[in-house]
Amino acid sequence: MSINKKLLLFAGLLITVSVVLISVLIVNMTSIQSSNADVMPKIMALEDANVQYIELEQIISDYANVITVKQPPSVMESVQKELEKTYALIEKDSEVIKQLIQSETELAQFNGFVEKSEKLKQALQEAIVSQNAINVRTELARFAGPLNDLYMLKMYATTEYDLVQETLHDRIATAIWSAIVGITVLIIIGGFFTWFMTIQITKPLNALARNAERIASGELTVEPLSYNGRDEIGALNSSFTKMAQQLREILISISDATNHIDDLTDGLLEENKQLKGMSEHVTSATNQLSIGSYEIAGSMDNAMDLVQKMDTGFTEYVKTSVESVERSQHAVETMQSSQEAIFQQQQLIEKNIETTSTISEVSERFLEQTAQIEMMAQVVSSIADQTNLLALNASIEAARAGEQGKGFAVVAEEVRKLAEQSNTSTKEIFEVVRDIKLGINEMAHSVREGVQIANEQNASIHVTTDAFRLIEEQVALIMRDIQSVASNMENSQQLGQNVLTHIGSIHSVIEETATSSEEISQSTEQQLQAIDTVVHNVSSLQDLTNRLKETVKQFKM
Repeated sequence: MSINKKLLLFAGLLITVSVVLISVLIVNMTSIQSSNADVMPKIMALEDANVQYIELEQIISDYANVITVKQPPSVMESVQKELEKTYALIEKDSEVIKQLIQSETELAQFNGFVEKSEKLKQALQEAIVSQNAINVRTELARFAGPLNDLYMLKMYATTEYDLVQETLHDRIATAIWSAIVGITVLIIIGGFFTWFMTIQITKPLNALARNAERIASGELTVEPLSYNGRDEIGALNSSFTKMAQQLREILISISDATNHIDDLTDGLLEENKQLKGMSEHVTSATNQLSIGSYEIAGSMDNAMDLVQKMDTGFTEYVKTSVESVERSQHAVETMQSSQEAIFQQQQLIEKNIETTSTISEVSERFLEQTAQIEMMAQVVSSIADQTNLLALNASIEAARAGEQGKGFAVVAEEVRKLAEQSNTSTKEIFEVVRDIKLGINEMAHSVREGVQIANEQNASIHVTTDAFRLIEEQVALIMRDIQSVASNMENSQQLGQNVLTHIGSIHSVIEETATSSEEISQSTEQQLQAIDTVVHNVSSLQDLTNRLKETVKQFKM
């Protein structure tokens, strides 16, 4: 899993836990809110019923006062309508109260209230129809019964409301503590996962940095980092391991090539010694040709055998030399690729140095400008002090002038206030400029450190580039020497074939023995010179391989 997916998973986990915590709080608050749904409507219904009874009592009392004098029927009808309307409202409130009753005591009290209300309603209807003031006032006294029942029901409801409020207080406290505990747990989990992710990212990166430093110092025996993650760090570790392995393989190939070249040059020297001895034998044989044909014929047979062996040996050496040239060419191409990568790295570092140098120059120019601002602020502060002193002198002179100088004194006071404000502003400017200078100095110090580090990296890359360039030059020289050896060997092979041709001619024409012996002597002399050249080239090749070995030994493999 990539680092990006890990971070997204961590964020999703925190969001999920947060949503669950918020949902629990919402459920608790909803439950708390619903707890009042049963108590408050009952209290409101009881209060409304009580008000309706009080209003009805007032209406009946007014009616008892007016019926002492004969009234039209419309008055009685109006009272009866009010009675019906009030009782309709009371019955509506009674239905609400009945549905919300919680205990047997409340139910018994409510049933008593309903029974008394029905009896009072019937009695009031009869008293209103009789239009007898005494009967009406008598029924007014019965209002105390239902009102008392309503009062008791209100007492029960108030007690229930107080108990609910205490319970709600406890539940709210529990919800608050649950929220605090949940937030604390969320913070602890978030902090732990943040710390864990930081360790998971920085630990392998620090290990890779240490391995890179060891490789840069020439130690190629660095063990690969044990990291099995399939994220960006794992990809970086895999690429780093492959790079180190390829570098080791390149150096090992170069070392093997130099050892192989040493073996080849040793063999070439030995073969050249043998070839030189053979050539001396050929010269002796050609000299002896002038003495006798029989001796020449026998010597020619031996010479043909030796030259054929020499030709076979030269063919093998030429083939080996061509293979060595191909391997050297592959090594040069590999080192050129490495040099190009290092050159690109060097260009990036040089661009970084130029950028940081530009930042340093801009910081220094900004410091100079802040110094100019500070100088201007000092000038303003000096002017403000002089203005303040002049305003003070003007105030003294205005005081001496009496009434005529009052206006001038006011102006002088305003000037003095402006001077004090200017002095205060310049002090604030000094503080701001000082803070700016401190910040720029810190930035300039950091930039200089960055430039120094980049220069050190650039110097290190220069050293690495020079080492690769030296190796490339050494391998190129080796490749050219091997090509020269191969060319000389081909010439020697051709000379050997010429010798065979001459020997055949000697066998076919014995009469031309003297002439052929002279030609063979000249050919053998040229062959001896060629052999000396080969020996010299092989010695040079050995020197170059030794130098290349010393260069490779600088790396620990």
